[in-house]
Amino acid sequence: MTSRQADAKPCCGDSDLALLYKALGHPARIDILHVLADCDHACCGEIVSRLSLAQSTVSQHLNVLKCAGLIGCEAKGRCCRYFIRRDAVRDFASLSRSLVEMLQTPGSNESNLSVDRPAVPDDDREAEISRKETP
Repeated sequence: MTSRQADAKPCCGDSDLALLYKALGHPARIDILHVLADCDHACCGEIVSRLSLAQSTVSQHLNVLKCAGLIGCEAKGRCCRYFIRRDAVRDFASLSRSLVEMLQTPGSNESNLSVDRPAVPDDDREAEISRKETP
């Protein structure tokens, strides 16, 4: 029996964009995405065999990518085959373009990105990121 899961909603705002950039902020996760792009679907063991990382490390990185909505999984028996969520990639590209357009337009306060989040001092933000950081 095959069960295909999206595992997370597609991205839709600035906090989602930050989550996506954070998920892409580790070289191992980029390597995992390259493996998935090359083979369309792969189980954790197949990814481990192509990278010089421990199975537990790859599993943790897969979980970060899955929680960010960039990948999904398809359960086949005891194996979970991971795949890139093309819809999330399109949403990410669109949000990134909107961010770039906003940053390139002097005095632009209007964009497709939400700006209603209260400012967090850099020290607090770094502490928050450190608490949530996974491999």
